[in-house]
Amino acid sequence: MDEKAAIFSSVRTDGTTVPLFLSGPLNGETFRKYIEQYLVPTLHTGDIVVMDNLRCHKVKRVKQAIERVGAHILYLPPYSPGFNPIE
Repeated sequence: MDEKAAIFSSVRTDGTTVPLFLSGPLNGETFRKYIEQYLVPTLHTGDIVVMDNLRCHKVKRVKQAIERVGAHILYLPPYSPGFNPIE
């Protein structure tokens, strides 16, 4: 079996947002849809979204969707899973 799967989720200081289980490849378009449909509705002005340096995290439309609601992105230093609360 050579199937790919991904799980998207995020954590907040007040709990976990909706996880998404995906059967198939992870790419910028899929991640953008998750951000727009599941993460952005939970964000508030001034929130900080912490992400690692995965290529799909740096898609322009992902950044635009997050910043549109007044939140900000903080990219972690490369190879630093210890700073990522969901790892």
